[in-house]
Amino acid sequence: HTASLHRGPDLWGSTALEFDPDQFLDPRVHEYLTPNPFIFPLFNIGPRICLGQQLAYSNASFFLVRSLQRFGRIELVEEAMLLRGKVPKEWKEEEGRFTDEESFDVCAML
Repeated sequence: HTASLHRGPDLWGSTALEFDPDQFLDPRVHEYLTPNPFIFPLFNIGPRICLGQQLAYSNASFFLVRSLQRFGRIELVEEAMLLRGKVPKEWKEEEGRFTDEESFDVCAML
């Protein structure tokens, strides 16, 4: 049960039921989190790992294998590539973009 997991005195000490946001700040971080890195196991490790993770891995693998089986040859379409690896001028003028961006031609042979 998630609520009891995050309020267990065996993990959080005698102040487990008290509201104390400072418990995540130094130096108490080392007292509670460092000795037990699995203190928050929701959806990432252990018995509470995401139930769909293996299904997602299987589906991604299946999609990749079937795509490679179906198509004997995969080519880059030159019209879709940037001109000689240059970033288009209009990209540099867009808000939030860096002026020193570069792109590189990448090609893979199967």
